[in-house]
Amino acid sequence: MPQPRRLRRFFSVSAISKAGQEIVLEKDETRHLRDTLRLEVGERCLVTDGKGKEAEARIEGFFLDGRTRLILETVVASAGNTDKLVLKVYVAIVQKNKLDYLIEKSQELGVQEFIPLETERTAVKMSEQNQGKVLLRWNKIAQEAAKQSGSLDLMKINVPQSFKESLLAISRNETTAVFHPSESAIPFSDWTNRIQPCSSLHLFLGPEGGFSEKEISFAKNLPHCEAVSLGKRILKTDTAYLGVVSSLRFLFS
Repeated sequence: MPQPRRLRRFFSVSAISKAGQEIVLEKDETRHLRDTLRLEVGERCLVTDGKGKEAEARIEGFFLDGRTRLILETVVASAGNTDKLVLKVYVAIVQKNKLDYLIEKSQELGVQEFIPLETERTAVKMSEQNQGKVLLRWNKIAQEAAKQSGSLDLMKINVPQSFKESLLAISRNETTAVFHPSESAIPFSDWTNRIQPCSSLHLFLGPEGGFSEKEISFAKNLPHCEAVSLGKRILKTDTAYLGVVSSLRFLFS
């Protein structure tokens, strides 16, 4: 006997509330639903709003402008954020392909907030006029990663911020780590032993050349900020990032 086809997941820009609600999928999601997967009127799919709610929905029809009309049938809500750590990561802007890759892996690893960072040694700059287009691409990457990993919560992606303004915006009662290869920095293993479950962590990872001495000096003068070392090896930004986030997720899962 043939197995029932697995329901495919799509993202809605509208919040999901209750059964019977009408939801409209935008053009990109419609192309995937209708043109790639060839789903038809009357068939069912899953739809999520990226804010912890998901529903089984029935395809009611396709609009002439390239969107899809869905009717929600069964709505489920996630149990809220069950992660023992809230991870907010600040990553120096690197090459396009590497940053796209980090966005994807951040969503898979359950990072709650991703902030591209402008530092004194950042080699890649993002113009303000391109920010909107880039953010759209990043959010699309995060959505696809959420579909694959089954996450109902979509990571928040911010516009680029400077190193200094990012640090000053953090509350003094929240743990902040600036990863820097220095003899005076706390070893990563020692730092993780201090972390309390259910903490909110702010993680700063610099560009290929590391943070400047001026930036490190500024960070050390803040009472809630510590310099943390990943050892003597010189790691690329993306390697260090994945190592830190993965370790924290598995240590506090």
